[in-house]
Amino acid sequence: MSRPVPPGREHIRAFLAGTITSWPDLRLEVAQVVAEDDQVMGRCIATATHTTAVMGIPPTGKQVVTTFWDLHRFDDTGLIVQTWNLMDSLTLMQQLGLLPA
Repeated sequence: MSRPVPPGREHIRAFLAGTITSWPDLRLEVAQVVAEDDQVMGRCIATATHTTAVMGIPPTGKQVVTTFWDLHRFDDTGLIVQTWNLMDSLTLMQQLGLLPA
């Protein structure tokens, strides 16, 4: 489960702003979405060019592609109350040259 955050949207805005700063040409493709009861799960494919230092690695100019999954649980007012995230970090690290492919 993702770390707890204070209520409100500000932390989401800050996370997205930081992500766009790190990956300015980020493209997200929603591949699947499943909803049941109070939960929604989605699988997305993220594509971006490594143009800024990320994880201490200077820009390589390489295009990277990775997949991530999010599972959100909503309360009765429609607000997210819990989130689980899973990202294919291994593939991302291989594409950035941190690990052998």
